[in-house]
Amino acid sequence: MANIQKFGAGRAKVEKSGTSLKYAQDVKLWGTHFKPLKKGETIIGQHVFWNVENSAIGPPGGKVESTVKFGRGIWNEYEIASMAKDFGIIEGSAAWLKLPNVEAKINGLGAVAEYLEANPNAYEDLKKQVYEMLGI
Repeated sequence: MANIQKFGAGRAKVEKSGTSLKYAQDVKLWGTHFKPLKKGETIIGQHVFWNVENSAIGPPGGKVESTVKFGRGIWNEYEIASMAKDFGIIEGSAAWLKLPNVEAKINGLGAVAEYLEANPNAYEDLKKQVYEMLGI
């Protein structure tokens, strides 16, 4: 076990040790903070902010964010909707968004994610477009 602290200030980081393989991980993230994800006044999940300590795909020190929906885990539909908005696949302002091949505008990323949950074919189409933009 390792107990690493900044001269007594801050939280201890406890690592696994013993007979486990060293340097075998691909990614090591440390959660730094979160903000609640709300639907109206009800908290339905969290936006979690991470510091990248180790990654096989890039240098350490990066910062990433993920969205967790209670009772579900990582909210894949929200993650894909967020990336699609960043890539310009989903158009619109901060509030009203327009999905490709959908006539109506949808209010907010959370509502887009819920639409994608209810429409798996639309989710798969959007995911395919995002993956193509990423070269996957």
